[in-house]
Amino acid sequence: MTSKRRNPQLFANCKQLKLMASDGKRYNTDVINDEMFNSLMVILKSPKKEIFQKWITTTTKKSDHFDV
Repeated sequence: MTSKRRNPQLFANCKQLKLMASDGKRYNTDVINDEMFNSLMVILKSPKKEIFQKWITTTTKKSDHFDV
């Protein structure tokens, strides 16, 4: 079962931004804020969850933040 099915309200709160991809085109991309990210980390059941969480935390500290 996907995370979207288990917790539909989490994905109802996603926003979409048109972000530039490596091919130079802009695509609608689902984005979430820190609170929604923490909720997602609670429901994910993956052995690689900790690695992903560490990577995204490090990455977001290096980039600019903005509210959607």
